[in-house]
Amino acid sequence: MAAASAAPRASFRVPPLTLTTLPGSAASASPNRRLAVFRLVRLLGHSHALDLILTGRAVSGEEGLQMGLAKRLVPTGRALEEALALAREIASRPQAALRSDRLSSYEQWELGLEQALALEYRHGMATLQTGEMVGGLERYASGDWRGGEP
Repeated sequence: MAAASAAPRASFRVPPLTLTTLPGSAASASPNRRLAVFRLVRLLGHSHALDLILTGRAVSGEEGLQMGLAKRLVPTGRALEEALALAREIASRPQAALRSDRLSSYEQWELGLEQALALEYRHGMATLQTGEMVGGLERYASGDWRGGEP
């Protein structure tokens, strides 16, 4: 969940184990459930993920925000409008740089610091070849990055 939004009264839940068979067994739940466990631990940390996995309890949007399931709370009834506004904001950013940074954030998990920095450097150098940097420098010089203030 890169940029999930939720209303304060939203509800997040992991299906309880009673609805599935033993994880890892040949007859276990779908691969999506096993992937959900893996991703939850990485997203929330072991303690929060284990709480949700073992209890199957629902958490509100507010608790989901505190845990890291959501990144922002939006007013009830405005989720679609807020999601579209966020999508427009992300789409307005330099896309090659955005994709490069996003890719680096995913690929760094199994790497040490030196390897992760080298990977990010390679992605950054590839981004420079797109020409986006010129537009970015122009926006920087204009003060646009600060909301237009010089």
